Amino acid sequence: MEKIIATTLPGLFAKSTPWRNAHTFFFQKVYKELNDKSMLMWAERGEDYIHGVKAAMQKLMPKASDQERAEEAKKRFLEAILSGIKTTSQLINKEVLDYFKTLKKEYKIALITTSRKEAIDIILKELKLADFFDIITAQKNEENQNQLMESFIKKYKPVLFIGGDRNDAFYICKQYEVKCLYANLENREGNKDIPSAKNLKELKSFIEKLI
Repeated sequence: MEKIIATTLPGLFAKSTPWRNAHTFFFQKVYKELNDKSMLMWAERGEDYIHGVKAAMQKLMPKASDQERAEEAKKRFLEAILSGIKTTSQLINKEVLDYFKTLKKEYKIALITTSRKEAIDIILKELKLADFFDIITAQKNEENQNQLMESFIKKYKPVLFIGGDRNDAFYICKQYEVKCLYANLENREGNKDIPSAKNLKELKSFIEKLI
């Protein structure tokens, strides 16, 4: 039976900056288009900025359907991420990538992403990682994040999940008794219930213990 290590992308193989700053890029662009200063307020918000996205798309596309606005928002966020990828220096965590290449001798490396398939293909191509992952599972339109994780675990039964700072993925893994590791290479606040690796040495040590 194939042994699979499931992973995230931002914060592990690449700096998370392009993803974390995507909403700022999004709202700044909308501000320029609409000359609406409320968009700058949303650019500075935390995770609840999603409410601002809905408001922005309604102003940009007042006659469009909810589905059309949602699709346009996805395109704009992809544009924002790609812009961040092009402007972030030393984006790829090369030492981490090289270490995982050695793991590929015994394990298949899977990527689980909340991006849609067409978007992650473009992102991976831009990062020059299109051929790195053995398995890529992207979120489908009808899925939420928990369903994405749950369906992946049921299908592939990974020996380990290495995630970022989204706790819901870890909760699903614990429900299915999948070992977890938080890739905290950017030294952010983590989940106290999940082992946390803050550098490559700790990452290697935890992985060796867990698998």
